[in-house]
Amino acid sequence: MKFKNLIVLGVALGLSVISHVSLARDCAQDVKDLNRVVDSLEQGATQLRVMAFNVRRPDRSSSPGYRSLKETSEVIREVSPDIAVLTEIADKESLDRLNDSFLNSEYRTFFIQGNDPVLNVAFVVRKSVPFEIEHVSHAHLKWFDPATRTEIPLFSRDLPMLIFRKSGEETPAFVFMGTHNKSKRNRDGDPQSRLWRRAQIDGAAQIAKDLKRRFGAEVPILFGGDFNTDIQESGDMNILWREFTDSFMVAKETLPLYQRITHSYIPRRGRPQYHQMDTILISKEAKINVKRADVYRFKDRNGKDKPLPRKHKDRDRNPSDHFPVVIDISIFDLLPAPVALPVAS
Repeated sequence: MKFKNLIVLGVALGLSVISHVSLARDCAQDVKDLNRVVDSLEQGATQLRVMAFNVRRPDRSSSPGYRSLKETSEVIREVSPDIAVLTEIADKESLDRLNDSFLNSEYRTFFIQGNDPVLNVAFVVRKSVPFEIEHVSHAHLKWFDPATRTEIPLFSRDLPMLIFRKSGEETPAFVFMGTHNKSKRNRDGDPQSRLWRRAQIDGAAQIAKDLKRRFGAEVPILFGGDFNTDIQESGDMNILWREFTDSFMVAKETLPLYQRITHSYIPRRGRPQYHQMDTILISKEAKINVKRADVYRFKDRNGKDKPLPRKHKDRDRNPSDHFPVVIDISIFDLLPAPVALPVAS
């Protein structure tokens, strides 16, 4: 009797395994079908590589404490972005020299002087990117600062953006906002400048909402740069998650959390601190396929990735104290109707 029961149990388990194998095959086929749909759409989509890089003040001079334009250009050349937001650009002359002297004038440069004399947010766009581009600044926006009880600029640097349009079209193909939020230096009445930084993040969310109302929520918005807060852990970002998602969360090829570190802080005493302070966000309604999201690691003389710096001297040998974020995306044209995707029966 026990032997018969075992046979019955074995048959049942066998049928269960067959059922699960069949389901797995069906799911695998559905994924293949979905990938074919996406691949067919991508044939007519705009393919772009986008970078966000805090270059840590590459200056035309060789003043101590400034990174050279050559080091910055080597990173840009290796990554080879189509579009990049660059933070801590000293001035337009530095940006143009970076492009003309070290990048073979391959890019269009976009610079508007912000509220900080030397820490500016700028863009470069490869000349082959086939869009008309409108450059907009928000440096004029004001905010009542409860710490000083005065009205001051909302953005300590700026929150500029590029609006990309196909020739002759009013509705943008997409928008790229850039940021360099207030640092964590203490202010009187505002420890780690959190009040000011939170106001900047709230202001950025409002700008995104206004763009969606103006152009339609389906127009993709990218938002990249140095947020000066921990992307993964800080509650400062909560309001932005209503409008955006982190590209690392939706990319086909992505990194685990511990490999998304973009900033190293080396205190005089204590252990090094590592955070993800830089990223590129994607508006939630955007028809964008993020194929890859990565953090570029600086290279040693042999072309191998350097480890994360543990001492000041290690960090100072790098082009910046920030690591660039790089994403590869496909931006789909706005479709008249949703594409029917296979559904498992």
